[in-house]
Amino acid sequence: MHEEDEGSAPNAGRVPRWVRPVAVFSVPVLAALLTSAWMFGAFGAGHPFGDDRACAGSDVPLQAALDGAGIRLPPDATDVHFLTHAAPRPGQYALAVAFRSSRAEMEALLTRSGLVHGTLHDMTDGRFVTGDPMDPEGLCGPLPQAPVAEITGQLAPIPGPPGAPARSESGITVDVELGDLRMMREETTVLITSAPGE
Repeated sequence: MHEEDEGSAPNAGRVPRWVRPVAVFSVPVLAALLTSAWMFGAFGAGHPFGDDRACAGSDVPLQAALDGAGIRLPPDATDVHFLTHAAPRPGQYALAVAFRSSRAEMEALLTRSGLVHGTLHDMTDGRFVTGDPMDPEGLCGPLPQAPVAEITGQLAPIPGPPGAPARSESGITVDVELGDLRMMREETTVLITSAPGE
């Protein structure tokens, strides 16, 4: 016959009654906190507006800056990165955006916006400045490679919602990479810069 150890308790191995309610409450709260932290880290950390295309220092969302410049991005734009300033200082742009696009989409955009009239079969025919691309300070990501054609003009801003303040025309510059045949490359990196009254 074996006697029980004097120090053993009748409920040894059982979980205290207070643990279950604490676990029921704390596990979902902890899961929500971890999910929020992961989402913030994955989608928003370090990027203005939570937009991973925005370069550090941007203070205007991309669409608002494009509207102010009077231009849209082509529908096939990829690898987009941008820098915006609500009140640009001398030497700063209100908008600097770089991206990749096809020649066909860029030709359509330049013609539709009114920045270019006529064909773009020869971009070295004297209508555009050719040479090195601009390098806006603070713009992150890849820029067009030389040689580029620089297309400049003035565009009226795209109207905002009713009651929004009126905006003045913006000067706009578009750099597109040139290929060997004096035409825009079939797939080109593009840089668009804009400043009020540039």
